[in-house]
Amino acid sequence: MLSKNENLKDLTLSSDFEESVNDSVTADYAWYIRCYGRRLKTTQDVVSACTKLERCSWVQFGIDYSHSAMTHPFIVEERIVDGNVARIVRGIKQNWMGRVQLDRRTKATVKCRLEDLPGEIVGENDVIDSE
Repeated sequence: MLSKNENLKDLTLSSDFEESVNDSVTADYAWYIRCYGRRLKTTQDVVSACTKLERCSWVQFGIDYSHSAMTHPFIVEERIVDGNVARIVRGIKQNWMGRVQLDRRTKATVKCRLEDLPGEIVGENDVIDSE
């Protein structure tokens, strides 16, 4: 259905992927990574259907007992790969990303460094074209 919006450039969505895979809210860092990965994969699918999409954000409601929300923002970049234009989805760095974290609930160490996370991530020192 989204592919019918030929000029769609910026999109904000929400879906409770965690409920459908029975990944209950734990609000721990390993859970954040799983949630982020699900939205990255789905954003890649959306970008395949929406050929002009430049930005896509996911609002995830009720991530903890205070019922706060979390946003997973992504940008789309065009690159030449093997002589062809490829559209690459990159996550935008979130406050929990970029360093090893101690999980508050389990007390386990969770690898949240940018290089440990799925996909490519625009880090705090990268330039983002906010046109």
